[in-house]
Amino acid sequence: MTVDSRYVPVCPVCGGNMDVHLRVNQYFVEDEHWHESAERYEKFVTEHINSRLVLLELGVGMNTPAIIRYPFEQITYMDKQATLIRMNDSWPHGVREISNRTISFAEDMRQIIKKLK
Repeated sequence: MTVDSRYVPVCPVCGGNMDVHLRVNQYFVEDEHWHESAERYEKFVTEHINSRLVLLELGVGMNTPAIIRYPFEQITYMDKQATLIRMNDSWPHGVREISNRTISFAEDMRQIIKKLK
């Protein structure tokens, strides 16, 4: 399959080729805002480790699991008071070692959230 080049987006600043907003190689959208957010996240996790932490994971699959999925599993494994709530219709289950602290939903998350309200 081919796509006419006029339908392929280009950068509005430099006119260069655009790429998918995913980590598919060594490049990712890691601008100043991304790094600030990453620091705030790290600070939050550090301050709340070994407390009653709930990690809510919504629709995180296996495309880039090292960004959210694996760190959430690792935090849940290390912090015995943490609970992982995972809503994912394709990859709902976690690792065996934290299965007693993982709540998995394979249903449509919109329906789950509607029922929780």
